Amino acid sequence: GGTGLSYAWSSSLQGNLGAGAALDRVLVDGNHTLTLTVTKSNGMSTPVTRAVAVGGGTPTNTPPAADFTFAV
Repeated sequence: GGTGLSYAWSSSLQGNLGAGAALDRVLVDGNHTLTLTVTKSNGMSTPVTRAVAVGGGTPTNTPPAADFTFAV
């Protein structure tokens, strides 16, 4: 991540997921709305959300990937 930026991740189903530019977390089955909030050192923040469906399919060994693009 960039200098002077903080990152906060949350899920509509699981609440706070953690902090940091990258997230490595197991999500429960269901339809999540994931939110990444990037905050600059001056307090300005930008949230970005993505819908992610977890479970309900044939298990694979490939973890899901969510692509977030933001500008602050």
